[in-house]
Amino acid sequence: MVEKKESTQKLFHQNKGKSKKKTTPKKSENYWNWVAEIERNEKTTKIGSAIFAFLERMGMRERVFEQSVLEYWNDVVGEKIAKIATPRSISGGILRIAVKDSTWRLELEFREEEIRAKLNKTMGKTVVIKLIFR
Repeated sequence: MVEKKESTQKLFHQNKGKSKKKTTPKKSENYWNWVAEIERNEKTTKIGSAIFAFLERMGMRERVFEQSVLEYWNDVVGEKIAKIATPRSISGGILRIAVKDSTWRLELEFREEEIRAKLNKTMGKTVVIKLIFR
């Protein structure tokens, strides 16, 4: 751990005066190298900002948005629908939802556009492109 800390400090000081541009790290790039490149405009930074920046640099930002959809499901669709339809997974903008019976599945399929629009509005961007009810 001491070696990593020393190498991080060394990299940080080497990059201190250089202009910093936002680039996506290579798969072979080490986390500690990435930390050393973080632009330090202030003496401290909020942990949420640091985590978000890290996720952005690692190419995981969209995945975080997708997982957030699962958390907002109950608030967006309401208590009545949340009792009969449960989101199971989301990948590539496709949200898969388990529904208790076929009657409700048909009803929700008719309301797919409305539900999708509400989810994307809540997220502030297009995250869900399709809903699949099962």
